[in-house]
Amino acid sequence: MRTITERLSDRLKIQAQEADLIGFKKMAGQLNRLAKATTRTDDSSYVYSELDLQNDVESPLWDVILRIADYYNCSIDAEKVQENIEKVAEDLIKMVSVQAGIKHGVGAFEPSVLGEVTERVLIEVNDND
Repeated sequence: MRTITERLSDRLKIQAQEADLIGFKKMAGQLNRLAKATTRTDDSSYVYSELDLQNDVESPLWDVILRIADYYNCSIDAEKVQENIEKVAEDLIKMVSVQAGIKHGVGAFEPSVLGEVTERVLIEVNDND
C-alpha cells in the first residue's frame, strides 16, 4: 500500500472523531482504519501517476469481487470483471475529484514531464523587526 502524508492522516483522525460524535460509527471506524496507513512527511519527495492511482483503486475492488464470489460460492468471468472494475475505478476517481473541487487532472505527486523544471518557492518571514 502506498503511503499518505502526515497531514492527511491527521485530517482523517479528526474526521473520524467528528463522525463518532454525531453517531456515524461505521464511517468513524473506516476513517480510523485509513488514518493508520503508513505515513510520510508532508514535504518528502513522492511520485506517482494517475495510472498508478487507478491501479491502487482497482486492487481493493478485486478484493471485493473475491468476497462476492466467495459469499455466493460462484465463479467469475475475470475479463468482464476487469472491464467493470476499470470503469468503476475511473468513475470513482472522477466522482471524488469533483466533490473535492479539483478542476484539472494533474495530481500533486505526478512525475515531471520531459523537460519540465519544477521549483519550490520558499518564503521566509523575519519578524525580528
